[in-house]
Formats: sequence, C-alpha cells, structure tokens
Amino acid sequence: MRNRITLAVVSLAAAGALSAAFIQPRAEAAVPPADVSGSYLGKGSSKNNVIVDEEPGRGGFAVGAFASQEGNDLFLTLIISPPGEEPQFWELYGRVGNGNFWAEGDVGDGERVVVSGTAKGAPGKIALKGDGVFLAPTHVSDLKFNVKQSQLVE
Repeated sequence: MRNRITLAVVSLAAAGALSAAFIQPRAEAAVPPADVSGSYLGKGSSKNNVIVDEEPGRGGFAVGAFASQEGNDLFLTLIISPPGEEPQFWELYGRVGNGNFWAEGDVGDGERVVVSGTAKGAPGKIALKGDGVFLAPTHVSDLKFNVKQSQLVE
C-alpha cells in the first residue's frame, strides 16, 4: 500500500513539473504585429435571430472600416451600410497580433458588437475577415465581413 501512495505523489509532482515546463502563458510579442492601420472597403452579411418584435431575416450590406493600431491595441470603426438605410458607425476597441484581431464596443441603445477574425496580407494590401455578433434588446444578429485595405479618395 505504501508503494502505491508514493507512486501517486511522485506522478503528481512529475505532472506539475511537466505542465510548468510546457504550459506557459503567452507573453506580448517582442516585435509588434504588422500595422493594420488604414482604411478598408468590402462586403458583409447578417442573419437576425429574433427575440421579440423584430423581423427575422438575412441581408447583405457594404462595409467600410478605419483601423488605427498602437502596438497590439486596435481601434476599429466599422461603417455598416444596409441598402436603403442610413449607415451605422460602430466604434470598437480590441487587440491585434499573430494574424488575428478582436474588437468590441457599445454601439448605442443597449446594443453591443463583438467581432473577431484574421488580418492577413502585406502592408497596404491587408485584408480583415471576421465574424461577430450584434446584441440588441430585441434580437441577436450573426455578422460576417470581409474588407480589404484601400486608398480612399479625399
């Protein structure tokens, strides 16, 4: 019986040492990620999941974006332009690195947006492809968007 208890204690100690050696929290990258700052244009789509007093449905829309990056911090403005409606401006804050990004924010009237996705491409030709969720008191919308860096005409 004594040998079994010793073996169990040694096994637990070894497992702890292995997990300490292999499972380390990721530190900030020593080299900042590629800068995704710039303007973007593209397309998006949504699917409304009704909770109360809303029409279910799907739809497509134009998407514009302005990104500003400082280190790993990301400030992202998404401009959602559904056909026949006024554009919506969503000011979001998040993080970017290792080819990925996320951003979230309150967009008014109890509504919130959370997006995440990939940031790929050479500087000046970066594409942001993401999924997200728009949360409102009456419904939840699943979002998808794909935008490419562009030079806006002033």
